[in-house]
Amino acid sequence: MRKSLAIILCTALVILQFVSFLSPALADSGSSSSSPSSPSSPSSRGIPGYPANWTVKAGTAHVLLSWDAPPEEASNVTGYKIYRGTTNADLPLYKSTPLAGYNDTDVVNGTTYYYSVSAVTADGEGLMTTTVSAMPVGTPVQPTYLKILEVGDKMIKMEWGFTFGMDGGSEIIGYNVYKGTSPNDIKFFYTSDLGFIYTIWYDYELENGVTYYYKASAYNAIGEGPLSEMASATPIEAITEPLNVTLTAGCDRMVLKWDPPLQDGDGPITGYGVYRGTTQTNIARYANVTTGTSYTDTNVTKEQFYYYRVTAFNSKGEGSVFETDVKNAQLNTTGCDKPKDCDGCNGPGIPGFGAPLSVGVLVIAAALGLAFGKRRRT
Repeated sequence: MRKSLAIILCTALVILQFVSFLSPALADSGSSSSSPSSPSSPSSRGIPGYPANWTVKAGTAHVLLSWDAPPEEASNVTGYKIYRGTTNADLPLYKSTPLAGYNDTDVVNGTTYYYSVSAVTADGEGLMTTTVSAMPVGTPVQPTYLKILEVGDKMIKMEWGFTFGMDGGSEIIGYNVYKGTSPNDIKFFYTSDLGFIYTIWYDYELENGVTYYYKASAYNAIGEGPLSEMASATPIEAITEPLNVTLTAGCDRMVLKWDPPLQDGDGPITGYGVYRGTTQTNIARYANVTTGTSYTDTNVTKEQFYYYRVTAFNSKGEGSVFETDVKNAQLNTTGCDKPKDCDGCNGPGIPGFGAPLSVGVLVIAAALGLAFGKRRRT
């Protein structure tokens, strides 16, 4: 019994000594594996932590970055590094600044930018802040073009160019149109609030022969963007449709005929446009006639209906094709394979008779003539 107790006491003593030996090592191991310093605390090497109170605010044509120095390294900070990119995955170094805060004006309205910032001390660069994005907004950019699409009787049709990404970061509400009769005296004339996609505009009730000058701009909730380049046009008296248009179908051709229009559009008619299609809804420009007032179409096939329109034009414009009458016809093949006149169909002969019959008639006539002559002499 005493021997067993002695063995137990000896074993306990050995265990206590072993634990005492390991305790310093365990204590050292616990301090070196502590969690990383918090954003406001420097690391054990003296490198600064995250800048504090990090915010990003977008404005018109700028992004304002704001932060404070890491609290425990504020007196040791020598500057900051700003990282910027247009994607979250790629933030190259953008600027270095000695101050806490930066107003970024090298931006494009409507573009999203991503930012992060770090503090720098004599010991090196600290940890970067969380990435934050911002999109500056502003007025729309200038329309890419303004062009005249059509000029008519007391009317001008125009279009301006605008695409996605040109709205300044704020949705397009509408467009403004400026107008004048002098390039140096263009004033606001009309506003549209129909949104981004409506970029075609008609100006009616104009005075024929007067030149009008136009500019256009887009606007959003921020304000109005710059005006477009200038475009101008002069409305003219409408060229009316050609008169008395007729279509005659033959065996292998279609013949169109017409008379000049009543109104020539303030200029002499220089030609006519012939439009053709195989249905009434798909008629397209087919030929120009610059001499005369007729057209013969030989590029036709049997059993096909053809539809035609005719317009007049001059050096200032063309009459509206949609105001002309539609003429349609099919080739007239009745009797096309038979001769219409048998004269000479079977060789020389009496008109309307075949050659053998004609010769027989002549022989009989000659015989009768001879017999009649002999009878008179006797």
